[in-house]
Amino acid sequence: SDRRVIVIILVAVAILGLLPVAAFVGFGVWGWASEPAHQLDLPGTHWAISQVGDDPAPAGPYALSFSDDANHATVVLLCGSVPLWWAWDTDGAALNLGVEDPAPSPCQTPTDTDRAVLDAVVSTEGWSVESDARIHLDSTPPLVLHRVGG
Repeated sequence: SDRRVIVIILVAVAILGLLPVAAFVGFGVWGWASEPAHQLDLPGTHWAISQVGDDPAPAGPYALSFSDDANHATVVLLCGSVPLWWAWDTDGAALNLGVEDPAPSPCQTPTDTDRAVLDAVVSTEGWSVESDARIHLDSTPPLVLHRVGG
């Protein structure tokens, strides 16, 4: 694994008496290796919402798509599609989504499930990558998404 190689290099450098250099390089490389933006780009991707908290996602079209321009996104609910803005820290794990103003007309009568999913999406404060096909949103409740395109 990448982390094992990093540890071996740091031990070798420390043995040579370069502990301050090892610490500086180690923290930089270790942090880079764990940052999701270096592992996966979100612009232009499309995701099915597969888990809400500890439960499977409710039946329906629930999905999240990130625009190619890295400024807009869309969450698909039973009541329709809701346009979102989004922002991310491209060298870290921060991710925020919000409903575009004014409130979208296609979703004027959301179900309780629609509201719960939308509330979870817009509560997102970060994200992590499990694989190229699966990401986790740090939201309330947490969301798990599976790639369906892009």
